[in-house]
Amino acid sequence: VHNGILDDGLFQFMKEVYRITQPQGTIRIQAPYYTSIRAHQDPSHTRYICEKTFSYFNKACNEVNGLDHYTPDVNFEIISIQYVLEEEYQHRSEEARIWAMKHYWNVVKDIDVVLRAIK
Repeated sequence: VHNGILDDGLFQFMKEVYRITQPQGTIRIQAPYYTSIRAHQDPSHTRYICEKTFSYFNKACNEVNGLDHYTPDVNFEIISIQYVLEEEYQHRSEEARIWAMKHYWNVVKDIDVVLRAIK
């Protein structure tokens, strides 16, 4: 439990990453996307990662949403979010990829996020 919130280790991990990251330093996290079978098939995976997951590690976002009790010890800005797509979707039009990402599972394999430490 972290600040009254059940924690599978992600809050503690992000707190440690924040502690060791220099001010304005960046980190890159790549994880199986929540709609990928890869996120579900591995029994060691304890949570599913999506775009909004990293918003909880930004103080301004948490304050606006009344969630500032979540992670008071960290403050990361989201710099970029990219998607690693299954090969069959990589060469489709942007419109087709976006539609498939919103409606189908197993389109996105991984989410790749770059965060900046605000200190």
